[in-house]
Formats: sequence, structure tokens, C-alpha cells
Amino acid sequence: MTKDSIALIGFMATGKSTVGKVLKDRLGMDYKFIETDQIIIEIAGKSIPRIFAEDGEARFRDYEAEACKKAARV
Repeated sequence: MTKDSIALIGFMATGKSTVGKVLKDRLGMDYKFIETDQIIIEIAGKSIPRIFAEDGEARFRDYEAEACKKAARV
């Protein structure tokens, strides 16, 4: 079985989520849209702005890496 995925990466607030949702709809297949920011929030138990304010960027990047691994397994 082959599993195809598309990952969008880039700076904050550049439209990755919007483009991802449009892509999902236009592909016309049963793709699951995964928002890694939401996974990060679930893992950390706090918002992304709070992570940066309380834990710093390095810890956010740790959460981000964990979220990407989790998303890749779906």
C-alpha cells in the first residue's frame, strides 16, 4: 500500500492552512487535513503564543518536531 502526503512548510501567517484546505478540496480524494499547530497545542497543553512566552522558541521547535512525527504516522 502506498500512502501519499503533502506537507506545507513556511513562515507563520503565510497561508499554509488556507492553501492546505483548498488543496484537500481540489484533489477530490479522501485526504485528511492535519493542522500541526493543533497537535502542538494538544501536546503542550497551552497556546502557541504561551509556549513562546513561557518556554521559548527552542521548546516550541521540540513540540513542532514531535507534532510532525505524530502527523506523519496518521
